[in-house]
Amino acid sequence: MTYRFLTGKDAPVSVLTTALYQTLPPSSVEEMEDLPGQGRKLLAFSDSRQDAAFFAPYLERTYQQVLRRRLILKTLLEDSAGREGRLRLQDLVGRLQRQAEEAGLFTQRRSYDERQQLMATWLMQELIAWDRRISLEGLGLLKFRPVRPERWRPPQPLLEPPWNLIPDEAWQLLALLVDTLRHQGAVTFPDNVDPRDEAFAPRNRELFMRGDRADSKKGIFSWVPTRGNNRRLDILTRLLARITDLPEEKRQTVVANTLQGIWQHLTDPGSVWGDHLPSENRRRVGVVHRLSHHFWEVVPLVEAAESVYRCSRCWNISHINVRGICPAYRCDGTLEPVDAAAPGWAQNHYRHLYQKLEPIPLSAEEHTAQWTSPAAAAIQDRFVNGELNALSCSTTFELGVDVGELQAVLMRNVPPTTANYVQRAGRAGRRTDSAAFALTYAQRRSHDLTHYAHPERIVAGRIRPPAVVVSNEKIVRRHTHSVLFAAFFRWAVQEHGRHFRNVGAFFEPEEPGPTGPDLLREYVEARPPEVQQALYRIVPKELQSELGIADWEWLPNLWSEHGDGILDRAVREVTDDLALLRQLEEEAVKERNYRQGEHFQRVTRTVRSRDLLGFLGSRNVLPKYGFPTDIVELRTNHLPVDVARRIELQRDLRIAISEYAPGGEVVAAKHIWVSGGINKQPNRDWQIYHYAVCPDCGRFHRSLTRIDGPCTVCGGNLFGWPKRYGEFIIPEFGFIVADLPRSSGEARPQRIYSSRVYFAEYATPTEDDAPAEPPFEKSPLSSARVQVWQRYSRYGKLALVNSGPLNRGFHVCEICGFAQPAPDRPTGRRQRTPRTHRNPRTGKDCRGRLATYHLGHEFLTDLLELRCEGLLASTVDYELWLSVLYALLEGASETLGIRRDDLDGTLYRYSAGIAPALVLYDNVPGGAGHVRRIADELTDVFVTAWERVDGCECGEETSCYECLRNFRNQPFHDLLKRGLARDFLSSVLQAADIPMKSEA
Repeated sequence: MTYRFLTGKDAPVSVLTTALYQTLPPSSVEEMEDLPGQGRKLLAFSDSRQDAAFFAPYLERTYQQVLRRRLILKTLLEDSAGREGRLRLQDLVGRLQRQAEEAGLFTQRRSYDERQQLMATWLMQELIAWDRRISLEGLGLLKFRPVRPERWRPPQPLLEPPWNLIPDEAWQLLALLVDTLRHQGAVTFPDNVDPRDEAFAPRNRELFMRGDRADSKKGIFSWVPTRGNNRRLDILTRLLARITDLPEEKRQTVVANTLQGIWQHLTDPGSVWGDHLPSENRRRVGVVHRLSHHFWEVVPLVEAAESVYRCSRCWNISHINVRGICPAYRCDGTLEPVDAAAPGWAQNHYRHLYQKLEPIPLSAEEHTAQWTSPAAAAIQDRFVNGELNALSCSTTFELGVDVGELQAVLMRNVPPTTANYVQRAGRAGRRTDSAAFALTYAQRRSHDLTHYAHPERIVAGRIRPPAVVVSNEKIVRRHTHSVLFAAFFRWAVQEHGRHFRNVGAFFEPEEPGPTGPDLLREYVEARPPEVQQALYRIVPKELQSELGIADWEWLPNLWSEHGDGILDRAVREVTDDLALLRQLEEEAVKERNYRQGEHFQRVTRTVRSRDLLGFLGSRNVLPKYGFPTDIVELRTNHLPVDVARRIELQRDLRIAISEYAPGGEVVAAKHIWVSGGINKQPNRDWQIYHYAVCPDCGRFHRSLTRIDGPCTVCGGNLFGWPKRYGEFIIPEFGFIVADLPRSSGEARPQRIYSSRVYFAEYATPTEDDAPAEPPFEKSPLSSARVQVWQRYSRYGKLALVNSGPLNRGFHVCEICGFAQPAPDRPTGRRQRTPRTHRNPRTGKDCRGRLATYHLGHEFLTDLLELRCEGLLASTVDYELWLSVLYALLEGASETLGIRRDDLDGTLYRYSAGIAPALVLYDNVPGGAGHVRRIADELTDVFVTAWERVDGCECGEETSCYECLRNFRNQPFHDLLKRGLARDFLSSVLQAADIPMKSEA
């Protein structure tokens, strides 16, 4: 097995994946010989679900782009007429189709017309290429040349002073000016190609040209600039400046008149350009023009480097040279012949691919928890059968699934632990007759760079035994529910002959009789002893009294008289959804919109046919893989697209209030879904909380009533600047997509908002003998110079708040749930609120009031609080304590083998003038026992933390990804100082007489 470590992000990973895929041999299975890719399979791992979802379409798109350009160039070079430059765009369609068929690009499903359409689309994509710098033309491998009209004569003004061009120069100038229309996309399309196709994004619309009066909304450019300058005027201005020394004012007049005259030369009735630049009379627009795609010759330039020029300033490539003028807008560089032997040209990566790539097809899909179970299973089967060539996974393929013959694994980041690495790398080469290749790509972050410098740590490192804490109350509760449901399902079959295989059969059966929840209540009323005995066996003894196993006090968590149990919520969700869908279907039928009515029928069937156990797991009723505890959904199944019913976008609420926040974009199934609202349940309102974070000391204040007065710690103004206060709601019912998705593009969706975690308080434990706030204990690190106190609690309450862009919050409709980021309010102007907005569920107008809220979440977890007192801890320097906090977190992760993402921390101030407490917590709701281990081995954690900041090579007045920085603490990067943490940790260890490695 071969290991390589490199650095970068999406584009470099795609380059490496392409190179790796090219080296893979075809499958040895005979049935896969006729498949596109001949059964080649590649598995790509990402630790981020969104990274995995984005990489699949990105890889497929970029690879297809390279493949199509390779086939276009290959077609030209292998055809005698193509090599001579005698082929036009339409001539290439059939020839290109034969090349694609020889490469095995098509399946039998694709008809002749569909193949022709795809080839024509490829050629049009190249003709108006948006990414011109890496296109075949932009890299000097071919050029598109306009066909010279018969009987064309150069306009006489170009041959006379002050221009004084020779006829060939006049033609080159006109070709250059006409070419600007092609680059702007003002071109006709073949009848079987739609310019609105997403293949032409971001310019997937019809575009036109007219003499003046541009109109961007209608896609109309103007030949003469409406105001100011444009590329055509700029070219003529710079050319005339090189030809003559006329005064600037005179040059401007000549250039303007010449540009207008050339337009008349091109468009006058009876012009020889009539077929090349046909006119169209468009309704509400008038007469406009587009270049005809029929009059473009495609000329290969592989062996004709002398006809390729590069600008000395901007390095853009041009095939037209008029007195050395660079065609790029406002560039004053000079065109020079390209040196074909120059390393930067001859060894260009994309030139090499376009000339040498083996034309092997590739298809890619994501395999993450965002698919429904049937959709995920179907994708997995296609990959195993060789119909898919690349699978971009999160952690779903680390264990258990046999994917058959697999030669290569790509890891898009260094895995968290050696165990993860071994599992992922071990997916390849499981067959005794196959080789294996594992390629790991190190991103520029602390974890990855550490293992990049010392790869043996991850490749041959020690695998720590997994630590499982079985006392997580939230997880145990769901297992008690699973015991109850298992016994109930057996009883329902035996006593009533009822089988609950899907959501509809359980919550709203079509046959007469009680619903599943009604039968469940009947079953529980008898307090079945088999359930209680099973719970005594599986529930940890220390939690039995806390949960109330003996007297069934755990049931109100499932359902209650107030209707706030988790099963109560699930019942309301399903029944309300089905009732609304029936109403929408009836309204559509009344309006004779039968297609929409059929859509709501299909959505109803989708809701009813969902697997019951999967649904209960995703609604926190039953255990689910990964054990998230507060799951919410970004709803999509109300949208009239098939892919919306094949995905399940679910996240823990801590992540969801950022990732699914209104306006947030999520990648799934090769599409981008935009959150358009907060899911609103009928007759249920959100609890409103008031909060304020002191801008001076950072203390978090939260109340159910309005907060008045100064900060309770430092006395500062809570409502000063920067603004960190407002009202937040907890979106416990999830979020909803309002609009149809769009295809995933070249740039990954940006995360606009971030949420910061604050320590709120210690929650009251459920055990009668447990104190609300556990007492502090003196640590072995204490000495005469500093006292280190520690206390551990399973009931640390943490709060997150997403205050929206620039802390403006979100406008939320309290009736339908529509929500959007609150717009910026210009100083001195009153913001006008629209009278109506669209209901995200129905698409109809809603007149509900828009209120401004922030999004929040509160959760309990294991927490370790450290307080330092004494001479060494006499400062309240925020930068010092923040640096020490992150040093300890990094030290704990390394010492105890805990995933860094499973730990986090914050500072908490008790009073002014006293050092803040360091709060370390399990970044897992309900806790995982990690910080308890830190408390038990605090001395070793301090030593490792000191070694990390002492051994780093960055400046002591700053920090880097090798010591204190990571992706999640980016807001504090400028505040983290390695030297401050090093000196404090060293002083504590020396005062406590703890040996350090440099002194041992």
